[in-house]
Amino acid sequence: MRENMMALGVIAILISGAYFLAPMIYAMIGFEDPDEIVTVSVELENRCPFDDKVFVVKVIDKARSFKFNNGKATFSVPRKTKLKLVVSRDFPDFEYSGIPQKISDKMPMKMIADCTTSPRLQSTINALKQQFNK
Repeated sequence: MRENMMALGVIAILISGAYFLAPMIYAMIGFEDPDEIVTVSVELENRCPFDDKVFVVKVIDKARSFKFNNGKATFSVPRKTKLKLVVSRDFPDFEYSGIPQKISDKMPMKMIADCTTSPRLQSTINALKQQFNK
């Protein structure tokens, strides 16, 4: 009976230790909680002949979007969120849709609005350059 109680005590100590040490262990190995709410800062590099107010950062699969103020947008979303640069609903005659991007740990994230080249075409060109420059 005494051995059973001791075994239960040791197990309880191990479980509670793992519970309290888990966040530190996750941080050390680089594990990121995908549901963690993070503050994101996005900087717009506008290469288009339009004002910055034409563009917004859209949360993929959600109806949320964030406007730029002086070329920057700051907001909080879950870490697993993907973002893309799109045209604000205030400008229905203009069409632009950027490439979806994962949230970067490097802040501010940079999103480039380039109206001379399709974002998808530019992404393909960049991928080919990376592949053949190795």
